[in-house]
Amino acid sequence: MRRKKYVGLEIIVAITLPLTIVLLTLSTFKTTISLKVKENGNVDYQICLKENDYYPNQCLDKGMQYIANLIDYIDIDFKYDLTTNHKIDSEYSYRVESEVRVFAKNDPTNIIYTDTEELLKEKVGSTSDKSLIQVQEKFKIDYDEYNDLVRKFKSEYGVNADSSIQIRLYITPVLKYKLFDAEVRKEESVLELSIPLTESQINITANLKNVNESNDFKDEVVTVRNYVYLGCAIVSGFIALSLLIQLILVSSKRKRNRTPYQKAVDKILREYDDIISESDTIIDPYETEYQYIDCKDFKELKDMALNTGRQIIFSELKELGKPHRSWFYIIDEANKMIYRTSIRSDDKNLKS
Repeated sequence: MRRKKYVGLEIIVAITLPLTIVLLTLSTFKTTISLKVKENGNVDYQICLKENDYYPNQCLDKGMQYIANLIDYIDIDFKYDLTTNHKIDSEYSYRVESEVRVFAKNDPTNIIYTDTEELLKEKVGSTSDKSLIQVQEKFKIDYDEYNDLVRKFKSEYGVNADSSIQIRLYITPVLKYKLFDAEVRKEESVLELSIPLTESQINITANLKNVNESNDFKDEVVTVRNYVYLGCAIVSGFIALSLLIQLILVSSKRKRNRTPYQKAVDKILREYDDIISESDTIIDPYETEYQYIDCKDFKELKDMALNTGRQIIFSELKELGKPHRSWFYIIDEANKMIYRTSIRSDDKNLKS
């Protein structure tokens, strides 16, 4: 039809786009990359005593039961390390807080009073091209300070409850592996030491939360296996994209500049494409033995074509300096008749 001059471009685009996809498929493949991450956390402590006549050493190792009235201070040593099977860049932040808690007897979830204190403001660290993150922080906790605070609270308000102080180190690592598309943001890890308060004898416990011995993070990456195919794919893709843009621009320009005459002809060709054939020549009535019968309009010609099963032939006459004219006609060879109708570009009755 009228789009014949664009068909060549469309064919090239239709060939080069699939060709680009095929070449890309042949030149690359996806592989799964694994980043194995291992975390270790440890909370070490010593209980250092006031002067007394019973214990020869000033400080006792962890894992014992302790007499609260003899405790002077507690030395705490937080150690955390993260290792990976590949060298990475990393950023991490950590902080240390204490939390005093008073809660119902034998029910740590039923909180009566709590107070949080920042022992270490957030620190930020980073590594470059390494497979190891290490953090170590030491603290000295004045046991009597917290013990006296809670004892006073219980006495003043007549509270019969359990109590403790938790010392926690929070750390959040962000891992950047060069073969991964995105950063690996690991869930915040917590190293905790729980110390009972206002008890005559205490057992201290250490807890690790979200400190996983092993994590396996995976990502799919595209690897080039044939650079010749890849180069051809790039060239083919560039050609397809260029022609596609050209087609879009031409089509857009053509739609913007269409006259009422062009709109009318295009509408007919679009809606009745199955019964219309295009011809590059106009039949001259003076050079043929056929008799011409002019139909009132295209609808009459279309109804005739549908009733007889004949094709409508379309031709457009363009002469420089003259109005364009589109002819639609049906040839009845048996009766030597040609039924026709036309649309002229200078027809004032055409709707814009």
